[in-house]
Amino acid sequence: MVNNAANALALPLGHLTPEAWEASLGTNLRGPVFLVERALPHLERSHHAAVLNVISAGAFLFSANTAMYSAAKAGLMAMTRSMAAAYASKRIRVNALAPGTVDTDMVHNNPPEVVASNGGLTPH
Repeated sequence: MVNNAANALALPLGHLTPEAWEASLGTNLRGPVFLVERALPHLERSHHAAVLNVISAGAFLFSANTAMYSAAKAGLMAMTRSMAAAYASKRIRVNALAPGTVDTDMVHNNPPEVVASNGGLTPH
């Protein structure tokens, strides 16, 4: 099972709303967590069950405009660790993948200097 959900909602700190918070954390954290919860009976029956949560380098690198995204992806990293511990005895592997910067609308919602600096973080 691969959780690769994300949204491009970016707001600067000081301009967050409960609706934006729910949209961002709902897609980037709540959705993947509860998808695993719902899939758990199927994963438990599998002899080769694995969950891969795509978290993003945003869990470790941040900017003021992507605070909600970074918080959600860092939260998914924490949940991945907890899931791995909880499901190891059920022979369900749980891992996270944190890809580097990808040329997306969300990246371009940052100031140009942030976009430029992010490009240097990924080996070419």
